[in-house]
Amino acid sequence: MKSGFINWPWEDPIWTFHWWIADFPGEGTVFSQVKYRGRKIFHKASVPLIRVHYDGNHGPYKDSLNAHNLSYIKIYQCQISGLLTLAVDAYHKGGSLGRYHLLNRWLFLSDGTILPQLHSAGLQHDANHRHHVYWRFDFDIDGASSDLALYHSNWALDWGYGPGWWPIESESWLLKSPGERAWAVMNTPNGPGYVITPGPFDGRADSFSLADAYVLRYRGSEDLQGALGSRYSDDLKTLMKEMESTDKTDIVFWYIAHLPHVAHDNGDEWHVCGPILRRFGV
Repeated sequence: MKSGFINWPWEDPIWTFHWWIADFPGEGTVFSQVKYRGRKIFHKASVPLIRVHYDGNHGPYKDSLNAHNLSYIKIYQCQISGLLTLAVDAYHKGGSLGRYHLLNRWLFLSDGTILPQLHSAGLQHDANHRHHVYWRFDFDIDGASSDLALYHSNWALDWGYGPGWWPIESESWLLKSPGERAWAVMNTPNGPGYVITPGPFDGRADSFSLADAYVLRYRGSEDLQGALGSRYSDDLKTLMKEMESTDKTDIVFWYIAHLPHVAHDNGDEWHVCGPILRRFGV
């Protein structure tokens, strides 16, 4: 296992967290105890599952990002939109990934924005396909006990969280639909929190991957560290069997991108997916 601790920048820390890349089955680069300017955001964040669905009779496949197929990890400073940014890149190829090259990139901006991304190249079969990428965000915004998930609609009603924002008060699976293309997790009653917006190439759920997001109540037994699901099913709905309350409690938010890859490029082009997490509140 490769691991480390980040305190960036060291002279006046904006971001602090532990990170590691574990052995099989693996969940990519794992971040824990993530804090922005000393205030906790995540208990843990990772990519526990990637499923690939081809047209025709190829596959499907379940891919894992782990220490066995890691080529390198690079941690560096850059600028995005004029903002100082900490980047963590883990490049995976070979082994169980076949012909794929996967770059698991996390960008932590100085204004509190987080950009988790998966960049994909390579072609296992000469056929169109989709990479279904599952991020697991175990939010602990200013602590674990009083978080709430919300979704945004075009309706102008205000339930006390701003126009159009509706609370998700029990375990739910969510779809992108007109007017409902943003979600949020916040510390109640008055923030702070994060708005979660789909990336421009993240696609929509289909018959192979049935949802765009899940809101679940945290249960330690459900953190399976990459062992959840199979190439045929993500098994996320099995975690909802108790349909517990998610009102002002410890929230796990699963976000799923459905990245299309048209096979005309012979696998040479890089494709990217991933959500945009923007901080709001004090």
